Amino acid sequence: MTVHHTVLTFLQALPTPASIDITGAGIADTVKTFIGNVFIAILAILGAIALFRRRMVEALELAGLAIVAGLFIYAPGLFSGLGTAVENMFTK
Repeated sequence: MTVHHTVLTFLQALPTPASIDITGAGIADTVKTFIGNVFIAILAILGAIALFRRRMVEALELAGLAIVAGLFIYAPGLFSGLGTAVENMFTK
C-alpha cells in the first residue's frame, strides 16, 4: 500500500461536514472521555514507577483504582443498570 492510498483511506474515514455537530451537544462526553484518559494515563505512569521500584502492593492498588475509574468513565450505564436491578430486587 502506498502513501497515497494510506492518506486517501484516512481522509475517507473522517466525518463529513454534515455529520459534525456544531451546537456543542457532545462536548460533555468528549471532555469526560479526555479527562478519563488523562487520569488513566497518570495511573499507568505511577504504576510503572511502582513496578520499577518493586513496590508490588502499590502497583496492585493503582491497577485496582484504574479498573474502577475506567468502569465509571467508560461504562457509566453499567452502574445505573446495576442500581436499578438492586432496587427492583428489594422492592418487589
